[in-house]
Amino acid sequence: MDDHGSSPESQHRRSSRRQAVSSRRSARKRGGGRAVTIGAIVVTALLVVAFIGVRTGAARMLFKRSGSSATTHTASGSATSATTGAAAKSTVGTVAPVSSAASATASSGPAWRNADPSWMKKYSGKLIDGFKPEPGYKAVALTFDDGPNGETQYVIDTLSKVGGAGTFFDTGRKLKMSWAKTQPSIISKGGFELGNHTQHHTINNVSSMWHRTYAVDLAEINGPDDIIKSYGGQPTVWLRPMGGMIDATGIKAAVDTNHLVINWTIDSNDSHGGPRTPDYLYNEVTKNIKSGDVVLMHVTHPETMKALPRIVATLNERGFKLVTLSELAQHSVAPITQSIPK
Repeated sequence: MDDHGSSPESQHRRSSRRQAVSSRRSARKRGGGRAVTIGAIVVTALLVVAFIGVRTGAARMLFKRSGSSATTHTASGSATSATTGAAAKSTVGTVAPVSSAASATASSGPAWRNADPSWMKKYSGKLIDGFKPEPGYKAVALTFDDGPNGETQYVIDTLSKVGGAGTFFDTGRKLKMSWAKTQPSIISKGGFELGNHTQHHTINNVSSMWHRTYAVDLAEINGPDDIIKSYGGQPTVWLRPMGGMIDATGIKAAVDTNHLVINWTIDSNDSHGGPRTPDYLYNEVTKNIKSGDVVLMHVTHPETMKALPRIVATLNERGFKLVTLSELAQHSVAPITQSIPK
């Protein structure tokens, strides 16, 4: 007799149940697979968003670090990194609005600008290294080349602590940068002097005023002055060609634009030769300095900035006044000159 469980009808029912169960299992697997896939997509999207956020933050930090940076120096010569980007620009001269009195002082320039300019005549057309000071006048001129940069205010603050001043020689190609617009007023308000370091500094790696045409020499001199005047500053009096290299054609261009040409009597050697450590630079400046000397330094070298407080303190202790070139020239009986190359 046929067993009930093995009849054709029973077999058909069991087969149908098995198919239904199998279909439900397959559906659950498909649903689970879709859930896993959707979950993976969500997780991946979250990871991408997080990665982009990290990269964006890193990029912002990198951008800030690549901005104009300044360095804060201590009197002992150590240096610490200042805040970058916008903070560095504030060191250069993004300052709070000044009073009307201060603005008037800035526009009128240092006191020597209002003095009789006849003192310039005995220096015109010469290639000057330094000065023979009046009897009893003990002073030197510290000069700072290759600016402007973030160290301008630091130099002003350092010399001002002893009641001193100095002269900056800035290039036109740096002055035309947007952040440099405040440089003339900052320098003038501090009682310092702004000199002309030519428009391009060098042409084909040689002084931009060495064996050039008269037209090129004029452009190299007028470039920085035009920028300074566009910022509301006074035209410069002193011209220093890169490396002190200038010929007779350049001297004529200087005379025709009412500029006096100045080199130096003491080279700190911060741009060439020697170990260029703060101690070395300090000794180069102070070891043989005398009244009437003109000292060459560069604002672009960190070791110079580290040495500066010690240099200033020593000169002050020795009784030297730290003055601008124009003040030193007006208290001198004659220039110390060299022959003009042809």
